[in-house]
Amino acid sequence: MYFKIVLIVLHRKFKKKKYRNANYNTRENLQVVDKNKISVSPREIIAPESVNSNSKMSELAYGSVVSNRKSSIIPSSSIQFHQNHRELLNINFENTLDLDQFFESKFDDEKFDESLLILNLIRHDIRTLDERPELLNELSDDEKTIGLLLNKVVAHDPLRVSIRESFTSNFLNYLLIKMQFAQFPLIMNTQPRYSFELDGVKLTGKPEFSIEKKDQIKCIFVDENRHLSNLKLATEFSESQIAAEIVAAAFTNYAHPLSSTMLQDQMIYAVRVIGPRFTFYKSIVSKSYLDSLTLGIDDVERQMLNIYRYPPNDEQDTLFGHDYSNNKHRESIPRRKSKNVIKLEDTSFSSNSASFSITLLKKFN
Repeated sequence: MYFKIVLIVLHRKFKKKKYRNANYNTRENLQVVDKNKISVSPREIIAPESVNSNSKMSELAYGSVVSNRKSSIIPSSSIQFHQNHRELLNINFENTLDLDQFFESKFDDEKFDESLLILNLIRHDIRTLDERPELLNELSDDEKTIGLLLNKVVAHDPLRVSIRESFTSNFLNYLLIKMQFAQFPLIMNTQPRYSFELDGVKLTGKPEFSIEKKDQIKCIFVDENRHLSNLKLATEFSESQIAAEIVAAAFTNYAHPLSSTMLQDQMIYAVRVIGPRFTFYKSIVSKSYLDSLTLGIDDVERQMLNIYRYPPNDEQDTLFGHDYSNNKHRESIPRRKSKNVIKLEDTSFSSNSASFSITLLKKFN
């Protein structure tokens, strides 16, 4: 009984205080600026009509409006960055067969460790390598190492087998070390965190590996086996995630005091890895685009960011990139068809992952 009386007294006091300020209820001051944005100040919150409501609930409602508006711009993680976010930030992907899009000089045939070709074994040979000791004995120790690592990747190919366990990281880690991506002056980082902020929302990307030189991020490697649920058309086969991580890496270079390219245009390479498949990306993120991120979405919408994709995704055979287990992809090297523009012969596919990455490495040095 006593508790009930206390509640009645508190309720009456609250009711009198609630309507003491005649300007509190200003429903008519709630103005819609456009269909996506609501302009409102803390003193313009509509007073609850229910006598059981209180000002705390109103404050929570206001916080919810602000939170929803922010979350509608960008998510906090690159994994949740989808096509609508990419389009909002004016980021576009563009196919290219011109390797000059990736390098400022001619793409010549590069010498590299022949063990990376694994004797040009076909996919079936690699798939059964661990069961064929006679074939394994024909390989050198280096070829055995990369062959058996690739064997695990092919056996658990995410496009063919419904399994979340990934062997790609081990294969990719060996490949990068073999090609000296972890050797001075380069530094290889495992699952680094890069971020940028837009309208108060901080987005963080965590690629599988990144390559840095002189405190500058040069390239990121994204292992999509860890996020197979994102590997679908609705998420652009995770290219939206890659777009976000390219921007995050570029902004980290741009804003970090120790970066050798602080407050400059940023060139970022990226590699998407899906099982044994490699897709290469390159983007030059302009100073004006990076500046716009600090000013807000209205300024970003007036900018444009292009990301070049190689190989093109308009052919079924290279929809998810070059297949390292395919000897035709692994062995073929692009031939020059003109003096200034490098294109592919009709009879070949494209740069194999090994020679392409070796060339990428030399460009870093």
